[in-house]
Amino acid sequence: MPVKGAKAVDNMSATDFIEIRFSGEGVKPETTKASDIADIIKAIESMLESYIFRDHPDTDKDAVIVGLVSIENLSVGLTFRSQIPAITIRAFEKVGEAVATGQYSELPPASLEALNTIALFTRRRQCTTDFIVRNGQRKTVATMTPQTKIERLPSLTGETTIYGQVIRVGGRDPKVWVELINGDQITCEASVDIVRKLGGKLYDIVGLSGSARWNPKSLALEGFTAKDITPYEETPLEDAFGQLAKVAGQYYADVNDVERYIASIRGSRREGE
Repeated sequence: MPVKGAKAVDNMSATDFIEIRFSGEGVKPETTKASDIADIIKAIESMLESYIFRDHPDTDKDAVIVGLVSIENLSVGLTFRSQIPAITIRAFEKVGEAVATGQYSELPPASLEALNTIALFTRRRQCTTDFIVRNGQRKTVATMTPQTKIERLPSLTGETTIYGQVIRVGGRDPKVWVELINGDQITCEASVDIVRKLGGKLYDIVGLSGSARWNPKSLALEGFTAKDITPYEETPLEDAFGQLAKVAGQYYADVNDVERYIASIRGSRREGE
């Protein structure tokens, strides 16, 4: 049945859909609690939003709407459309590939948590769950069963300080988007107070101290919770080297050939030696 109020978006193809279908004896809309359906819809939205914002941090948050357009009375089939279909479908396919292969290490934590919600429903109702893409043709990306386990290596966590440019603040939940010195972009959780302060530092380079989470395989920074804004002031390179010389210069006063000295520390040889 069509969802009341759902409208097609003009710039989308009529065939761009993603679908989650739960199949099994007794799994029908009339035998499924509305709260369970709501949890699944919320999980799907979170699963895709997390993936999209990680890989496409410049995406307009208002454009990432995964709208429910129908609930079909064939077992339970939930069909969704997005205003950014290419990005959303790709994210959905990548999540589906993780389910199909059992390799979850590349998924954002929020996507993994959302998948667990779907897996718990699948296990509780003893049904199968198909991840389906409909963009010109109907393709089942993955099938989840009651035996499917969502497992992942535990993340590495610790306290650290990151430095980068504040590129966006706000959202439904207090968050800060930071472009790190190395060019990577990350979404940071923070208190309302910190978000407000960073709102006045938009496009400035800042230092943030807090709790970090790294991927145990790639060591990529996956998440960060900002607890404080550290004192930070951009310094011209010439001044920075001047300050470094004042602190460390005395330790190298007797070194005549700096290049040879550094090479000896590294255990390497200069060209021609």
